[in-house]
Amino acid sequence: MAKYTITNQKELRRSFWEFCKEFGGEFEREANKKKHSFKLDFNIAFGEYKDGLCKDGIILQSLYERATLY
Repeated sequence: MAKYTITNQKELRRSFWEFCKEFGGEFEREANKKKHSFKLDFNIAFGEYKDGLCKDGIILQSLYERATLY
């Protein structure tokens, strides 16, 4: 079980982008070209990230179902 709990979409997005920093700057720059336009890779990664957090009990199922990347 994790040491913290994410309770809203803003916290979830922030933790996702922090997680993405390990992929390097290019990954993040591509996302920032357009605020609401992400490559499919970002959406897949976000979905997998949410899934893992939900399975680990860090986020609730309801947050998992309603959270979006933008």
